[in-house]
Amino acid sequence: TAVDDLAVYDAAGGSQTMTLDRFSEAAFQPLTLLGIATTSVDGVDWIQVKLPVQPNGSTGWIRADDVTVTSTDLEVRIYLAEHELELLDDGGVVLTTPVAVGAPESPTPPGVYYVTDPLDFTHNDTGVYGAYALGLSGFSEVLEEFYGGPPQLAIHGTNKPELIGQSVSNGCIRLPNDAVIELAGLVDLGTPVVILDSRDAPLPALD
Repeated sequence: TAVDDLAVYDAAGGSQTMTLDRFSEAAFQPLTLLGIATTSVDGVDWIQVKLPVQPNGSTGWIRADDVTVTSTDLEVRIYLAEHELELLDDGGVVLTTPVAVGAPESPTPPGVYYVTDPLDFTHNDTGVYGAYALGLSGFSEVLEEFYGGPPQLAIHGTNKPELIGQSVSNGCIRLPNDAVIELAGLVDLGTPVVILDSRDAPLPALD
């Protein structure tokens, strides 16, 4: 964002529906959104974006002049049935790791998300989030809150590496600490994260 208060609209040139702060609530990172479409109305350029709000999949339109636009060739894909994560660079796999995903009572919701809140815990990697956490734009669809806050999804390390490869989390994706450190060193704010039921599942539509 390039403004302190980012206005979000229901359509390009439509009515304002909400205002987003310039910084993310979870980690005070610069608010970054995933753009999925563009158009122009009466000489004003607009971008349709995925919003980091509940419910998952929420979209809105913002004025292009209110943001700085960048692009990336990176994409994270998570395959729930296989308990695997891949990092793609221009379609080629550059990192693969086994992961733990949501338990049956708190499943990881499939969908298209993006990185919003990187948190470095390498100074003390013995906590439940391990060495690093990458907060995502999505939320658990069964939990109403988590430790008093919103049930935000994240890709993070772990202090229980023996559970990697199982369905045991509250919805987050757990990686071995060495893998999450490597991943965190490659991705940036806004990197798309596509969560699929399995490798055979079709890629979801962005909108």
